[in-house]
Amino acid sequence: MNYTKNIFLLFCLLFLVLISGCISVEVEQKIYDDGWTDIKITTDMSALYSSFGGTMMDMSNEELNKVFSDQCRNFLGNTTLLNSYCTPIPSEYKTVSGGRLYIGDHPSFIVTQGFMSKIYRYDLKVIQTVLSETSESQGQEITPEQMAQAKSMSELMGLSLKYVIEMPGEIKNTELGDIKNNRVEVNFFDLYESDHAYVESEESTLSILSLFVIVGIIVIIILIIVLIYSRKTKNHHKEDGWV
Repeated sequence: MNYTKNIFLLFCLLFLVLISGCISVEVEQKIYDDGWTDIKITTDMSALYSSFGGTMMDMSNEELNKVFSDQCRNFLGNTTLLNSYCTPIPSEYKTVSGGRLYIGDHPSFIVTQGFMSKIYRYDLKVIQTVLSETSESQGQEITPEQMAQAKSMSELMGLSLKYVIEMPGEIKNTELGDIKNNRVEVNFFDLYESDHAYVESEESTLSILSLFVIVGIIVIIILIIVLIYSRKTKNHHKEDGWV
């Protein structure tokens, strides 16, 4: 499944660097109302560089450039994300990569149309699920026990794995993480501690034109009621001889 493969290629780097420590990885996912999503992953190894006294194992600038360039070349050569990109920033010991993905037909993404708004519901847990399934297909296995150990190690060694997601409209509720500036921030390791982790957002479907139409309909209904009432009153007066 392309969805599974795409997510795995983005996250496999995270597990390759777990044993290093002092590394910050932030995955940002922005979901649009049409089912498309942009994914961006930033790997920051500057703290790891500092831990080696600024020498990064005595690597020259040319060697560092090759390391980060090769990393990006490997990503671009394997990912099936649309509009994929990878930018090596060896001077800051970072790489920024990502692309686009369609999840409109994935069961983790549910859209409910209401009278005046749309409700979007997304299961954050699917990231962990597709990663585990794909790892098994690659002859590897990532278990909750392994993730618990990795989490403990990350807390000791300064490894940060942050998953940030943005939904269409306004985020109303999340079962995991914190809502900050209309985005949900989650510790990636926490995804392994729950069966599901839903985030919900709401987007108004009322436009200014729609509001005018609704107001117009209400005005017409009021006028019809007034007209009917005035006719009944007039007829009643005729029957009483008040004409």
